[in-house]
Amino acid sequence: MLKTERSIIWTHMLTVLTGQLAAVLSGVVDTVVAGRYSNEALAALSVASALNISVIVSLIGVLNVLLPIYAEHRGAGRHHEVGKTLHQGLYLAMGLSIIAFLILMFPGWLLTLSQVPPHLIPDIERYLAIQAFMVPLFMLFRMYAALNQALGKPWFVTWLQVVILVLKIPLSFVLVGVYGLAGCAMASLIVTATGLGIGVYLIATHLDYKPFAVWRKLDSPNWIAIRRHLRLGLPAGLSQLVEITSFTLIALLVARLGITASAAHQIASTMAAMVFMLPISYGVAATARVSYWIGHGNPKLAAQLIRQTLSWGLVFSCTLGAVILLSRHWLATLFSSNPDVVALASTLLAFVAFYHVPDSLQIMGMFLLRCYRITLMPLIVYSIFLWGIGLGGGYYLAYGNTSTVFAQTPNAFWLTAIISLGIVAAWFSMALLQISNRRANPPCQPKVFV
Repeated sequence: MLKTERSIIWTHMLTVLTGQLAAVLSGVVDTVVAGRYSNEALAALSVASALNISVIVSLIGVLNVLLPIYAEHRGAGRHHEVGKTLHQGLYLAMGLSIIAFLILMFPGWLLTLSQVPPHLIPDIERYLAIQAFMVPLFMLFRMYAALNQALGKPWFVTWLQVVILVLKIPLSFVLVGVYGLAGCAMASLIVTATGLGIGVYLIATHLDYKPFAVWRKLDSPNWIAIRRHLRLGLPAGLSQLVEITSFTLIALLVARLGITASAAHQIASTMAAMVFMLPISYGVAATARVSYWIGHGNPKLAAQLIRQTLSWGLVFSCTLGAVILLSRHWLATLFSSNPDVVALASTLLAFVAFYHVPDSLQIMGMFLLRCYRITLMPLIVYSIFLWGIGLGGGYYLAYGNTSTVFAQTPNAFWLTAIISLGIVAAWFSMALLQISNRRANPPCQPKVFV
């Protein structure tokens, strides 16, 4: 049984990974296009994408708790509950989209607080204004993705993500020449709308969705269900906010070090985001199967799958880290022809190689903890270590202590990020093993003899 499940998870993972890589390559396209356009555009993109990702990913975290709920309903044979859950999720997505829209349309206070160089702000604001209109589309597309991943049909998402990438590449090059950095955002808006339209058509017409009663008259808001989702989703969303901002806010803090530092950091963060897709894909696939077996009433198999996931996650992350370390200079030259940017980016990519190992384990741990409805603990752990040691320690090394080799360099932030993620990865792994074993082997109730 475990061997069969491993095969299912790997097949699911590879399908999800293909789509995730296509999605992240859309961001890589923006980085390459902006880097070829000008160093200023690349530096502006570093800040703009950091803010955009922070807002969107954190709010999507509230919706991500729907994935294990869908999978658990499917495992328990409650097919119509899948459609009901999705309909209530639409109301959540609507409210979250409004919040994200307002933040991205009016980012001035965040840019001022972060001391972003004034000459970069106009490009950043134009980019984010266009991204604001893409938020509702992106939210709905992620809900479509979560539904298909939970139902064991990730290929319905993957091929759409590949189509989006194929359309975005030429469109970005054309529009950036006309509108500058804003052209990248316009290309993303157009292709995301196209992909979402195709996805909605599939849900309405494809026979595979009919048993789950997704395409029917929209249910009225069920405030009990929405509150239940929020109790799980808000801590999960805040956890992802802390997790992603511990990474993306580095771009804002590095921006004051100059264009070369920002451009190099954008290259390093883009590469980190690319390799991050493997553990995310594995985590999504494993979450779907673990939740399925929990709903099906087999917690022992769920516990075995968790141990297997953590073991293979460690193998994959060490392998990818070694590849990055050995090819870091060549990778840097793919993004920029500026020798100063390439030199600094090569150094940062060495940090990325070590950063990837704990980063992989912690994200898989966070996904799998949701199978057991654990979302508050990751929020507390993230807040203490990723913001406290990661961002706080990095800021101190870079700006508060001028006597070290890390002063006034982005290296400081990557070093403290590695340390903080290592602690979080160990914490989540131990918690997962404990809770899964406890559910698989509940304490025996004493017999009562009469």
